[in-house]
Amino acid sequence: MGLNEHLSALVDELSAPLPGVTKKRMFGCDAFFASGNIYSLIWKTGRIGLKLLDDADFETLRAMPGAETWTPGAKMVMSRWLLVPESFHDDPETLGGWVRKAHAQALLAPKKASKTKGRSGNSRPPSSASKKAAATNSPMRAVKETVRRSGRAQTAKRASSKATKRATSRGSRSRPAR
Repeated sequence: MGLNEHLSALVDELSAPLPGVTKKRMFGCDAFFASGNIYSLIWKTGRIGLKLLDDADFETLRAMPGAETWTPGAKMVMSRWLLVPESFHDDPETLGGWVRKAHAQALLAPKKASKTKGRSGNSRPPSSASKKAAATNSPMRAVKETVRRSGRAQTAKRASSKATKRATSRGSRSRPAR
């Protein structure tokens, strides 16, 4: 078992008694969620990251030797995220206290709205097909349905536009009905 797998198992074990916990892959890492809000992840460099929304908790952990703000990219700093001191990796009791704090704060945070639910600039109610796709909890199906539907609308719009152009280009001349 590699370091990241070990750390993931450690956070998994500490999170097991906590309510509403799910574990998913995110950014190529194991991430832990409390009722849909992320509170911990195992970063690729072999570090445990915690999201602390409470200012006092954030500052307390940040002041500890070995704690670092999480910077996944060269210029990007993740707000409210800290990598815990590596000494916590061998101290489940201390780590557990911080995992419980991050979890509790994630439970109290408002759940983020899904980015796939809203359709900006379109006030039509969703079609039965997109409702069905949403009901199956598949964002990709909903996207495909939206693309398919908009493609049909564009095709109809083009056909209507071409017919209008043809009619106006003929002037007063009309075609006999067949």
